[in-house]
Amino acid sequence: MAGKGFRTEFLGEEIIVDPRDRTSVNAWMLGLQYNTPGPDDRDIFPIGSLYFWRQPEQSKLFYANIAGAYNDLFYGEQLPDWGDFQYALAFRNFIPPTAMSEAVDGRRVIDEEMYWGAFTMGYRSWLSNSSRSRL
Repeated sequence: MAGKGFRTEFLGEEIIVDPRDRTSVNAWMLGLQYNTPGPDDRDIFPIGSLYFWRQPEQSKLFYANIAGAYNDLFYGEQLPDWGDFQYALAFRNFIPPTAMSEAVDGRRVIDEEMYWGAFTMGYRSWLSNSSRSRL
């Protein structure tokens, strides 16, 4: 499982991976996407995101995948009086907060432009007494 140490052998060499503290994780990713032939002005797209994971204790969890156009944020906390249930707040958007349209034959169909986004609230509960990395 993620974060746990292990020992193995590969091509006759012993490999030892130490356990990692997964209560706080930061990561970033950068890249480019090239489309050919690209519709209108959409030949090259920059790709980049930031990832954050915070779980200082078993009863609290925050993670975020932030890319500007696509964002996914989640916070959940188990309150002492709620038993096994946790409240959760989530925000997810899949596109920039501008009108988006389909591309047909390499041209934007402006008549079909739409705005998208979502905000949700809910709760979650443990499925079993599993480890922290299986949330």
